[in-house]
Amino acid sequence: MKTAFLAQVFSALLLAMAAIAQQPPGKIQEDSIGVLEGQVTIAMTGEVIRKAVVIARRTSSGGTYAKGPDSYSGTTDGEGKFRIESVVPGRYQLWSERQGFVRQIYIDDTGQSNLVTIVAGKGLKPITFKMMPQALITGRVLDEDGEPMPRATVTVLSKRHQQGKPILMRVTSVNANDIGEYRVPDLAQGRYWVSAYWREYAATVAAAPPDKPEEAYAATFFPSAKTESLAQVVEVTAGQELPGIDIRMRKSQVFRIRGKVLPTGDGQPAGLVLVRPIPRDQTFYLGYYGAPSVWSKKDGTFELTGVTPGSYSICAFTQASQDLLGKTNVEVSREAVENVVVPIGLATLKGNIRVVPAAEEDSVEKTPLDSVRMQFAPFQGFAFIYPNVMSKADGSFQIDNLGLEKYRVTVAGLPKVLG
Repeated sequence: MKTAFLAQVFSALLLAMAAIAQQPPGKIQEDSIGVLEGQVTIAMTGEVIRKAVVIARRTSSGGTYAKGPDSYSGTTDGEGKFRIESVVPGRYQLWSERQGFVRQIYIDDTGQSNLVTIVAGKGLKPITFKMMPQALITGRVLDEDGEPMPRATVTVLSKRHQQGKPILMRVTSVNANDIGEYRVPDLAQGRYWVSAYWREYAATVAAAPPDKPEEAYAATFFPSAKTESLAQVVEVTAGQELPGIDIRMRKSQVFRIRGKVLPTGDGQPAGLVLVRPIPRDQTFYLGYYGAPSVWSKKDGTFELTGVTPGSYSICAFTQASQDLLGKTNVEVSREAVENVVVPIGLATLKGNIRVVPAAEEDSVEKTPLDSVRMQFAPFQGFAFIYPNVMSKADGSFQIDNLGLEKYRVTVAGLPKVLG
């Protein structure tokens, strides 16, 4: 009797193993997946766009069925429609792309969230992307004599508000060709500032005779301005091709800054440190600025060349991720600046996001917070990359490698129930 019972159990196990073997690895239950569908059209006319690519990238899991790809994509058909199937639950960022059009990022009806939530067993209304035809600008980069500046870097910037202040943020950059010509595509309708920066200026500075002041081509705004306040704004409309945006670069007297990065505290950066002078009295974003930057030596010393007169924050950044480590302020006027000390260090910050109901009848205890992102912006000046972190579902977070600085914390991506 006992032997017969064991034989039945063994047979059941074999049948179960066979069933598992027949199931494809990583297969997700059909009732646990979702579908993304919709249409892509031209914003101004409503005409459909064929062969547009719609991409969904997961930013967090949706709970039990967290297995599956982190991104999905689909292509529109002849009617501009797309359908992406077998999407696992979670929160997704969506955008559409098509050659000749500006990338369109999905924003919900409230205009506050760029996330779509896929919930197991629940449908999602069709999504419509309204894309704008790209604008582009063309021109040349020239020196003071009208000669081409080969391989100059041209940067397009737009004005935005950061920490309540208007600043110029880099939109895109391109390199001029061997005869100084450049072309910047994929621009949305709007107002832009265009600047040029010649990367070969360092060789010009190094070759300067020791008995003469050093000169170099400083970053120049269109048409030939040293500062954004003197620059001419370039305005384009959707689908417009604007030629003739020629930038005439000019030489300026430049100086050197010599100093040392000095580690403080327990957390120290690994490897070399990137040192860069950031203008304190101008409102353009660090990602744009064409000022020289150098890596510190093993003993922490550095020498910056080609710095134009002005007020600067000498900032130090990590080698790997270019997070801000520390900074100190200097004035550059008529001579080199010596013996500058930049204190640097790293810190780890831990905390929790706590949700407090607005009314007693509100229930927020089980609201997942894994889509919440916190950004740490320096109170003064700007960082090359603002440190940021996403919280876990329980609201806890930890951010490492924070530089020695006071920060303003902004929170984004709150679930709709809290928004």
